[in-house]
Amino acid sequence: MCETNLSLYVKTSNIDYFDAAQTACEKGLSIDHESAEVRVSLGALYRQHGDYLRAESQQRSALAVEPQNIDAQNELGLTLALQGKIRESESRLQQAADQQPNHWPVHDALFTFYRGFDDEPGRYERAARHAMRVVELNPDAAFAWNNLGTAYHSMQQYEAAKAAWDRALEIEPTRTGYTNRGLQYYYEGRYQDAVEMQLKAVQLAPDDHRVWGRLAESYRFLEDRHEQTTDAYNQAVRLAKLKLDMNPRDWRTRGLLAIYCLHSNRADDAKKEVQLALEQSGRDPEVLLYAALVAHGMGDTETTLKALEEMVDRDKTFRQYAAEDPDLRSLIGNDRFDRLIKPIL
Repeated sequence: MCETNLSLYVKTSNIDYFDAAQTACEKGLSIDHESAEVRVSLGALYRQHGDYLRAESQQRSALAVEPQNIDAQNELGLTLALQGKIRESESRLQQAADQQPNHWPVHDALFTFYRGFDDEPGRYERAARHAMRVVELNPDAAFAWNNLGTAYHSMQQYEAAKAAWDRALEIEPTRTGYTNRGLQYYYEGRYQDAVEMQLKAVQLAPDDHRVWGRLAESYRFLEDRHEQTTDAYNQAVRLAKLKLDMNPRDWRTRGLLAIYCLHSNRADDAKKEVQLALEQSGRDPEVLLYAALVAHGMGDTETTLKALEEMVDRDKTFRQYAAEDPDLRSLIGNDRFDRLIKPIL
């Protein structure tokens, strides 16, 4: 019950599912305080809550009882990544893969690691390899195809990404499937198509701030949609703040909140949130992109370019996001910006 409700929380962002998961986990622990299975589930719950030290403690307790528990290995690996222990995380996850090479959750965890945490060249290719392995082991799972599409998109293989995301939607209409296709339409400049995809995603996950944010940004590029744009951004702000109430260390949500604030007449909040996101993430390239977008929206070209240059200096693969983003296209013709994006044009 804990795992199921936690999965539903991750899928929908509905806090009621998180509360139900916590209740179930605590009940399970009261029945069997030494159960490795319960401690793995409780650790996953703490990880989602941003309480990484407690999550790590639960996973290590599970491994003390069952040293070969593959799910505890996976959870511990992801928790270590969230604490910035990148190489230790990779080693732990690779150990799990060596232990059970045909266990698809291991490869799913490695996809998550390489796609979202690793800082070495070739990580997107490694993410795609593990995403493909999940598809091979679990071909009827929509999430597996969604992840494969995301990996392809990171490598700028856009047609392959589209095909994978379409396959995911054929298997099961999900928030992730619709919002990914909508995001691709957004970058292609097909804003009405993007709106239609995000509206479908909203129906499936009305409590997810990311869906409302992506809906708002798609509306923003259409004529006579000011009211819908404002309403969607306000929803995104409200839901992102609720997410941060649960996990104040979630710097990705904080960075996105800065973007939502920027476009909903909360400029001071935007600057405050993006600065805090930069501090919490250790100036992660993803947040540097958000910082550039905030500065650009405020008309500060110098700060925009500095953030983009630092972003590319930290991670050259991020130059593609600068090149694709509709808001940054107005910088084309600026010598510094052109030098940043020239290698992928």
